[in-house]
Amino acid sequence: MEKEKRGGRQHVTDLRESLWRNWKSARERDRAPNAPPREDAAIVNQYFNRVVYISRLSDRVQQQSQSLQQHHISAWHERLFAEAMGKDAKRPHTSGICLIFPSCLLHVLEGPEDLVSHFLFLLETEQQLEDPIVIGTTILLFSEDCNAGVRQFPGWFCRSLPSAAPEVDLVTVDPSSAVTHAAAVVGQMLDLGHSLCSFRQKQEQTSEQNQKLQSELATAVENLQSNYQHFLPTNQLLMGLYEQQRTNALFSLQNYLDLYQRPFDIQFEGDHTYPPDSGLSYLGSSLINKLTNETRAR
Repeated sequence: MEKEKRGGRQHVTDLRESLWRNWKSARERDRAPNAPPREDAAIVNQYFNRVVYISRLSDRVQQQSQSLQQHHISAWHERLFAEAMGKDAKRPHTSGICLIFPSCLLHVLEGPEDLVSHFLFLLETEQQLEDPIVIGTTILLFSEDCNAGVRQFPGWFCRSLPSAAPEVDLVTVDPSSAVTHAAAVVGQMLDLGHSLCSFRQKQEQTSEQNQKLQSELATAVENLQSNYQHFLPTNQLLMGLYEQQRTNALFSLQNYLDLYQRPFDIQFEGDHTYPPDSGLSYLGSSLINKLTNETRAR
C-alpha cells in the first residue's frame, strides 16, 4: 500500500513538471522572433529581462579595501554569468551595472530571460554558502520581455563607491512608501544607463572613433561618483529599502523565485492518497453515486 501511495505522488509530481515544461516551450514559440536593431553589435538583438536588486554584503567583504572589494565582486559576477550562460559563447550577453556601497550592492542586470533567471537561482545558492559574498537580496524591479532596442546600458560594469559621508543611521522607509522609494532608485539607475549610452559604439563610425568612445566610457565609469553623483542613491537609503523584505513591502529573492520562477506546488488532499479514498468528494461524485445506486437496485 505504501508503495502505491508513493507511486501516486510521483505521478502527480511528474505531471506538474510536464505541464510546466510545456508552458515554457509554448511561451518561447509565441514570442516574436525579431527585435528592432541596436546600434552596438556587441549585444545581439533579442527580447530580454531586466532585474534591479539590493544585496547586503557579508561582514568579511565589507572589511575589504575598495580596490580588492571591486575586483572580488566583479570576478564573482563574471563567474556566475559564465555559469548561467553555459557553453554557448555566441549567446546574447548581459548588460547593466553593479554599484558597490559600504554595506550593500545595487545591481541592474539586463539579459535573455533564461540567463537572468538562471543567474538569480545561482545567486540564491551562493547566499546559502558557509562564507558568502552577499547574505540577502531584496528585489526592487523585475521587467520581462523588454525590447532589445531599449537596453539602458552599453555593457556590464562594476564600480565600488566609497562612502561620501560618515555612516549614519538607516534612512527610515515606511512600508507604505517603499515602492515609491524603490521606483525612484530604479529611475535613477536607468537615467544613469541612458547617460552612459551616449558613449555607445556605432557601426557607421571608424574604429578610431569607436576606440575613443570606449576610452571615454571607461573614464566615465571610473569617475562615476564625481560625474554622476545626482544619479546615485545613498548607502543608508539602500539599506532601508533592503530591510523592507521583512515587512513584505518588497520581495526577498526567495519569495520572488517562489512566486514567479518555480512551478507552483499545489497540494490537494487526494495527492496524498493512492488509490483515491472512496470517501473523498469530487466534482460529479453525487451524480455517480446516484447512478451506481440505481444500477444496484435493478
